[in-house]
Amino acid sequence: MAKRITERRRAEMRRSARRRRERARRREAESERAKERTFRSVKALLIILAALALFLYFFVLYPAFVLKPLMGRPDLGSPSGISSEHVNWLMNEAGAYKLHPRFYFFGDPPVIETVITDQNRGFTTTVLNNVPTTSAGFAQNPDVRFFISSNDFYELYKSPDFLGTALRMQSDGRLKIDLFKNEAILRTKGYGAIYDALPKR
Repeated sequence: MAKRITERRRAEMRRSARRRRERARRREAESERAKERTFRSVKALLIILAALALFLYFFVLYPAFVLKPLMGRPDLGSPSGISSEHVNWLMNEAGAYKLHPRFYFFGDPPVIETVITDQNRGFTTTVLNNVPTTSAGFAQNPDVRFFISSNDFYELYKSPDFLGTALRMQSDGRLKIDLFKNEAILRTKGYGAIYDALPKR
């Protein structure tokens, strides 16, 4: 009788040990699955963040994949003949086509004002859908304002080295630029693509 009780107790102990081992295996398997789910979630989050960072860098802060609009170079015979189409061509060459609204898809569009100082004339360039459009007249709320004389504009327009000529003119005080928005706002509008290369006042 005592022997049968002992055997039953041993059998029960073995079954209990198997159940404990089985529960331990299930807990370990569940822990591994939880780790795997966490790893996949973190990996997906990192991929999303990386994609967002690349989008912000290459499309918002430093637009690199924007196609430059094809614009014929209008003939400019003399400084007195400067018109909106000449300013527009120059703005396009300067990279204005890379600009976009502050929040990329919506917000105020980029606005650049060009002032021909000796003629007291202003031109407003607005960029919509990566295409600059210039009209005669002073801007109401520009992001950036350029000051240049008609003779210097003519020289810049005719120069085969636009940036080099602009930098020399800035160094000589012949080209001045006022920034009306802080640098962070300008960069969110895409000015970062051309801002670092622009002469500063």
